[in-house]
Amino acid sequence: MSRARDFADLAGSADAGGLTGRNLIINGAMNVAQRGTSSTGQTTGGYKTVDRFRTDQNGMTGSYTQATDVPSGYGFSNSYKIEVTTAAGSDAGTLRLDTRIEAQDLRNSGWDYTSSSSFVTFSCWVKSSLAGTYYFGFRTDDGTSRQYTEAFTLVADTWKKLEINIPGDSSVTFNDDNGMGALIALHIDERTAQSDSGHTLDGWQNYSASSRTPDFSQNWSETLNATFHTTGWQLEVGEQATPFEHRSYADELFACSRYYTNLAQFNADNFGSFHNATEAKVALKYPRVMRAAPSVTTNSPFTNLVEESGVAVETPATVSVNYTRQSGCVVAMTGLTGTSGNGIFIRQATNDTTIEADAEL
Repeated sequence: MSRARDFADLAGSADAGGLTGRNLIINGAMNVAQRGTSSTGQTTGGYKTVDRFRTDQNGMTGSYTQATDVPSGYGFSNSYKIEVTTAAGSDAGTLRLDTRIEAQDLRNSGWDYTSSSSFVTFSCWVKSSLAGTYYFGFRTDDGTSRQYTEAFTLVADTWKKLEINIPGDSSVTFNDDNGMGALIALHIDERTAQSDSGHTLDGWQNYSASSRTPDFSQNWSETLNATFHTTGWQLEVGEQATPFEHRSYADELFACSRYYTNLAQFNADNFGSFHNATEAKVALKYPRVMRAAPSVTTNSPFTNLVEESGVAVETPATVSVNYTRQSGCVVAMTGLTGTSGNGIFIRQATNDTTIEADAEL
């Protein structure tokens, strides 16, 4: 029996999830959480837990969790969960969850983004404790910022798959660089003061900070213990939503490390030397070249993590970064006791993160 497959079989393999490299979104299955699996008591937005996913939050206090509540039968292990722990005042809450894609990745994706007959398709799974209407948004960042918005409705506590086709637009621009090309968001709540009753749905318009999405009648951020879950974020070229592209944890972690990494990923091969009897410098190499020279945060005092080779383990009084590039940085430590010229290295942290390199969009 012949095992040959014709071209029609191969072309259809994408529908079965067989073709890799389709998903332009990193960590869409919410499996990587370098910052930790939960973050509580949050009153401001930012990157909180699951890598590559950021919140824009006002008015409420929330908890953010890498959760295990997922739609059954699709191979997911994790979702991003947001919960209201202190409700916002009347008409005072805003919450958006988004991920950001580099301009060069969209420009070189194969999408003819200036043509209305060329599409990218976004898909994901969502669930909320509150029934109502929510909004998806796709916003470009280069040239004249443009936005494409679509509404979706949810039944309380029921997983739903979204599939949204986004056509090209003659006014869309993506630079061939490492800056932000697009922001892809789920709008969970929005204050009336920041809503626009004339907002275009299922179409493109110029973006402005004061005209985002229509009002949210379910008042999600004003409801104590309201929850929202999502997973399976995928953006692919074409008008067809294919099954989610599950990638290995190692591949997703490597991709995430272009934007954020921490000491827990460093090997104990980051060597330096005593500059004098009380100060040492160590070169740290990131696991991969990052998107841009990152901002580096050191959490002193590096308790028992600095070792003078073959002599003693010490805790520096201060730790600072005086040189940072896309591939690594130099860490200076003072308050040590050693011999000028002796070798030194930083031991790998086993618990709390002690060095963070952030090159997020």
